[in-house]
Amino acid sequence: MAELLLATAATERARLDQQLADYVAGRTVGYVTAVANLDDGISLELSDGQHLALNGIAHRSRRLIRAHASADLLRPVWAEREHHSYRLPLHGHRGGSVELYARRMVLRVKP
Repeated sequence: MAELLLATAATERARLDQQLADYVAGRTVGYVTAVANLDDGISLELSDGQHLALNGIAHRSRRLIRAHASADLLRPVWAEREHHSYRLPLHGHRGGSVELYARRMVLRVKP
């Protein structure tokens, strides 16, 4: 029974990771309009109404995203899972870029 639960959890995590990667790689992904603090990270509100929550993100990265988000219209380029963390590069219209690393990343899909 425990093996079945672990297999189901792994399958669901893979599905959610793929959903996140597909969204970020899409042409309609929004740019960052707001950065909100979370207990252990930040939430990025995007212009298309979606939200990306990033937990376990470094304080330096928090400062970088706040400094560049509104000035450069940063947009996620792609998302990649690297072992136990996620990598999310964001590029701006004016040439700026920020690369974020987080222990956990969650896409809140609007209904």
